[in-house]
Amino acid sequence: MLQFINYSPVHSADVIRDPPAVFVTPDGTVTVQESSTVNITCVFDANPPDVTEIVWYKDSNLLQRDTTQRLETTRHPLSAVLALYNLSRQDSGIYTCHVRNAFGRGNSTSSSILNVLYPQVVGLHVSSSVVSEGGDNSAVSLTCEAIDGNPRNFTNVRWYRNNELVNETAEPVLHIKHANRHHGGNYSCEGRNAAGWSLRPKSEELVVHYTPGPSSILQQQDLAVKGRAVTLECRVLDLGHPLSTMFEWHKGSTVLNETGHCCT
Repeated sequence: MLQFINYSPVHSADVIRDPPAVFVTPDGTVTVQESSTVNITCVFDANPPDVTEIVWYKDSNLLQRDTTQRLETTRHPLSAVLALYNLSRQDSGIYTCHVRNAFGRGNSTSSSILNVLYPQVVGLHVSSSVVSEGGDNSAVSLTCEAIDGNPRNFTNVRWYRNNELVNETAEPVLHIKHANRHHGGNYSCEGRNAAGWSLRPKSEELVVHYTPGPSSILQQQDLAVKGRAVTLECRVLDLGHPLSTMFEWHKGSTVLNETGHCCT
């Protein structure tokens, strides 16, 4: 037996109409340098295609144009482009959008995570600012610390003493096992990450104490005559650090009761 099945024609009024389907490109993490430009696109499929609203968000907060004119939006038939100029570290975050038509609002099902790289801000820490040459505490460690920056980890560190480059290493710590008088001075450092070199922080002084250098005796008279006075001068080329201010006289192993201001 034959059966006849009636099919109702599909009229244009029966076309499914829904809120827009929305996604953001590029999807995932976008890593860029500070001061550069990036474009993020909000793509949508809407029926009806008459979109009445396109709104951008950063970290779930409404993204608004500021007075610096670093943000620009461009509308296209099936997309909208968000252009961010002269990026700063504050622009890092999660970017999403929503689109609205006559049948409702569609939120983006993907997001662009903006990762803005910028150089580090560094500080210098000295384990001991004053040490004694040859003493038990003559070991010193200087640490270049990343206070800020993206990424935080160093790729290289430059070390300076009295504004002159003394070393470049991959480690943020400079070890001086036995500090001597030549290690004393004002130290500073620079750190490098994927965004470039940091500025140098305020220098830190390393003071190395050491004893005076060898002394010599100069006789003022060419010839010493019995019964007459003779003048002896004690000369020291290196007065040590801190500078020596007094001297004492010895005759053999006996300390003479003579002291005075040290001279060079």
